[in-house]
Amino acid sequence: YSLTEEGECEMQGLEFFIAAGVVLVIATILVIVWYVLIAMKPCVNPEGVQYGMECRDRMRLAQSGSMEPYPLTTNLLSVNVAGPGTMALFRYQFALLVWASTLLLVWLGFAAFVSSDLLILGTKSAESPQMLCAVVAWGHHRQMELVWTKVSWLAFAYIFSFGGAIFYGIQQTKLFKSVHVEHATMESFAAKLEGFDPISGREPAEEMLKEAMTAAIGCEPVGVSVAWDYATERHMVDTILEQEAEVETPQGAHGSSDENPPSRLLDKAELWATDLVLNAWHVHLGHHEVHASEINSMLHGMSSTSIAFVIFASQETRQQAIIAARDGITVRGRRCSLTQCCWKAWFLMLAYVLFC
Repeated sequence: YSLTEEGECEMQGLEFFIAAGVVLVIATILVIVWYVLIAMKPCVNPEGVQYGMECRDRMRLAQSGSMEPYPLTTNLLSVNVAGPGTMALFRYQFALLVWASTLLLVWLGFAAFVSSDLLILGTKSAESPQMLCAVVAWGHHRQMELVWTKVSWLAFAYIFSFGGAIFYGIQQTKLFKSVHVEHATMESFAAKLEGFDPISGREPAEEMLKEAMTAAIGCEPVGVSVAWDYATERHMVDTILEQEAEVETPQGAHGSSDENPPSRLLDKAELWATDLVLNAWHVHLGHHEVHASEINSMLHGMSSTSIAFVIFASQETRQQAIIAARDGITVRGRRCSLTQCCWKAWFLMLAYVLFC
């Protein structure tokens, strides 16, 4: 800003803001035109649309024994809609609301039953130096008189937060235990084998671990699933999965691939904008086709981690195997542990409260 001869303020660089506004308006118009053109296009791939709608319907959470969705009044704190993880998430949100609301209500209780000055300390304005001195003196005096309320509130906040965190961790653990007891999940038939040396992709890792498990516990598991380290091959693995998904897609779900390339300038601009949006969302409609030889080469060069999951035919067999392997299992000269797959949130919460 600058001061004019008339004593008024004049803004400098107004042309920049005008130009930016014009560019923004033009960009908005182009986006609206692009959206209208997309919306007005005829549906040339009804099979793909129908397939997408069917996939969406299959992904919806439905009530047990029917295809009806859950009502909006469903209590997600206690109703098992999508597994214990969903219930734990909403219980966490509820715990945060209870924690914050309780601390706020206690502070408002101090303000209501002790003194309402707690709500205005440090906020009074002063219109003159004399009033400023009076406000500062009054504020310091009242602050010293009411300092015990702040100390009491802080003590309550610490005790309530600590006790609430312990109670919350216990409740979450009980939730997972109860769901695990009432419902047989994949976790009920699996155990985690950990501690063996990494195995090359050229070796039959699953068979080796399965034989070691059978010799150690006296019963043969259904199978062993090894956790492979594919960090360096993540892009190729994602490409292979996308390639397999395209093979499973019904005929015509992706539309015709021999469409004529765009010829008009507007069509080219529309194609450019569409590609820009797809790339921003990491959606690649065309990619290099991975052949079987490349897949074999990648798998042979990959190595496993030190973790595998052992699947048993029944929950009783899994429990017997864990008991039999409590002293460890020897796999290729290394002592490994066989433990159940369980959620350790209570211990993590306790460690967070004690040490963080």
